[in-house]
Amino acid sequence: YESLITLARASQGHPEIAKQMIGKLASNERSRSDSFVSLCALAGEKDLLVSQIAKHPYIRNYRWLVNQRLLRQYRDYAPYQRLVVDLHAEWERNLAEFGPILTQKPPELPSVEQYLSQRM
Repeated sequence: YESLITLARASQGHPEIAKQMIGKLASNERSRSDSFVSLCALAGEKDLLVSQIAKHPYIRNYRWLVNQRLLRQYRDYAPYQRLVVDLHAEWERNLAEFGPILTQKPPELPSVEQYLSQRM
């Protein structure tokens, strides 16, 4: 609950609050929701942001990534770009393997180039 309140306050222009909460959260709390990643984004913790997305069991996917407005500010950051490329490749592999057996077609997503070149 506290992390959600902090997230709301940080998104109103208080990145220092997000930085404080990042230090408070235990590692098991970090992996349970996407709010920790959002806190990292708001606090400007680029490396922590990328590493948390890369190892998160639920949000480590291209579809999630391209739909997060909060992450768009990091599209010029090389480690984030590499993560985008890696997750897109994984998305394409999964589509090739599982797409034919899906009962509903997955959503159309932007290519890596389209996503990385979009302006805010």
